[in-house]
Amino acid sequence: MSGSTVSGSGAALASSEGEAPVVDQLRAGGWLRAVRGRIGLRIVVLSSFACMLALFFAVAGFTWNQLSLRKHDYAILQVAGQLRVTAESLTQQSRLYLVETRQNGTGGLQWFGAELRRQAAAYDHIINSLEMRDLGPDLTGRDEPIRCNWDAESIAQISRTAATWRLLRERIAPALAPDADARALLAAAQVLDSSGEALSLSTLSMSGAFKRMMEAKLAFVSQAQFAAAGLGLALVLVLAAVVRRRVLEPLRAAQAGFRRVAQGDLGHQLSVLRDDEIGDMSRTFNTLSLKLRRLFELTQRIGQGVTLPATLDFVRAEFSQLAPVSWVGLLVRQRDDLPGWQLRHWSGSSLGEAPGPIRLDSVLADPKAGHSALAVHRLADAAPESLEAQLAARGFGSALLVPLRDDADGETVLVFATHAAGAYTSEFTELLSNIGAQLRGVLDRTSLTDALVVAAVEGLARLAESRDPETGDHLVRMSLYSAILAEEMGRSGREAGRISAADVADIRRFAPMHDIGKVGISDSILLKPGPLTDEERTEMQRHPLIGAEVLRRCEAQMNAHGRQVFRYGVEIAEGHHERWDGTGYPRRVSGEDIPLAARIVAVADVFDALTSRRPYKEAWSIERARSAIDEQSGRHFDPEAVAALSRAMPRILEVYERLKHI
Repeated sequence: MSGSTVSGSGAALASSEGEAPVVDQLRAGGWLRAVRGRIGLRIVVLSSFACMLALFFAVAGFTWNQLSLRKHDYAILQVAGQLRVTAESLTQQSRLYLVETRQNGTGGLQWFGAELRRQAAAYDHIINSLEMRDLGPDLTGRDEPIRCNWDAESIAQISRTAATWRLLRERIAPALAPDADARALLAAAQVLDSSGEALSLSTLSMSGAFKRMMEAKLAFVSQAQFAAAGLGLALVLVLAAVVRRRVLEPLRAAQAGFRRVAQGDLGHQLSVLRDDEIGDMSRTFNTLSLKLRRLFELTQRIGQGVTLPATLDFVRAEFSQLAPVSWVGLLVRQRDDLPGWQLRHWSGSSLGEAPGPIRLDSVLADPKAGHSALAVHRLADAAPESLEAQLAARGFGSALLVPLRDDADGETVLVFATHAAGAYTSEFTELLSNIGAQLRGVLDRTSLTDALVVAAVEGLARLAESRDPETGDHLVRMSLYSAILAEEMGRSGREAGRISAADVADIRRFAPMHDIGKVGISDSILLKPGPLTDEERTEMQRHPLIGAEVLRRCEAQMNAHGRQVFRYGVEIAEGHHERWDGTGYPRRVSGEDIPLAARIVAVADVFDALTSRRPYKEAWSIERARSAIDEQSGRHFDPEAVAALSRAMPRILEVYERLKHI
């Protein structure tokens, strides 16, 4: 391709600045430089991050240790506060004793002596503990003693406070004896009255020294954190410089090549300038660019399909060029629909599938895990009655499951199968995992027109329903009833094996359009509260023809684009009021001449109408509604549809209880 450079050429390995190619470096003894170019970026980046991580843990450990010490500091301040309170209490109680003595003689002798000895002992214990730098649990309330580390100012102030106390204690020593008399107590009270203030001030000075020491420690912690932040910033700058020189600048050189690929030049190759991580990235990009080109061409060919079956045929044909693919199937599981997986479309031999839900073997029970394709190397080992077992019964040996969608509406997976066991390699599995989104886009584009048109017509159906007195979730209920009946009839009875999963899905999708023709009926007739006249009834009975004509025109537009969408919608809209005995309208057809979908919807519609409340009636019980429908079996309704209603009643009741309107 023009402008592409093959990564292995000598010209691609030479730099624009005259740097020798890697091969020349090795020949010239430059192997050490080559090795540094190979691992240097990784080592520098990892080393920088390791240093930053080590710094982080060091700062965190230091901060945690200092915070623990600050908790000790608060305990020390608490002890200093106890000492100050004790000093002030000695002075206050001495003055109180002097007042009582003047008033009552020697009154208060016993209590003052005991209190004086208790508080002097407390002061002794606290001041001795401070001097010994060891505060016991009885002082701090903690489980373990605190070993203190004072600064010079705190040590000096503790010594001064201790000296002040001991001098004062010597003067009051006679009063501290257990048998001290009134004269000794009176002398001690007078000493404390005159000198106790000095003790309190000394104790207060010691608390101030403690506070200043703690503030200095906090300042040190802040300075250490600022220093660590500066060191971290320096490491970041070093790392940024390395990244700029070793990563950003080489990336700028490759930017032009990336831009070309982004603009659609798939397959473009980047020059590999050095044998390092950037070189590995360039080589990987070159490989990816070539794969993208091949896959783009592949999806273009697949996108030529105008229907989902045709698209699956293209998928099978195109992917068979990359890996063995003999069968492709599209599985759908909707959130609010019937349980289990439904096989909507396939390309290859028919599995003779039942219309009901398909079970997946346990190995595929979670196909969306990791949003990756999952390979089953031996289908013969699958559990009975599973999709894998059905494939194995028809000679397939291995399969590959590719998740395409998993959202609020449901899940979609694409299944590839081939006859050989173990045919899907890890490389092909990874490839399918990576391009699942592209496959989904192709399939979504194929069905987008159908979905938009159906949504528009469903809007018309709901508009018709809104003009009718019926309320609640009638359209939702009767569509689910119809799907359940179709599925049950496909299992047994006259229609067994003739109703596929795709038929069940289409009947459910188009059942809500049964009364779309009511948009063409005037409100004077549609909303008339009383009985209709013969002319009005004849006009009302035109709504199946009107609805069928609307959908036929939609179908004609889709046929012009190679699609068939509304066949079931036409049949349901036109035939749901026909009767099995031929007395219905608008065409008075009977028996199996009435389209099967219309016969099914007729039972589901009447059952929901009978069991739901309307402005003109109350809801019937389930038993009464079933009895009325059974009575009309063979006259109004297809007997097979009535029998299917009876067999499927447990599932019908589940929908009824969840969405009932009574």
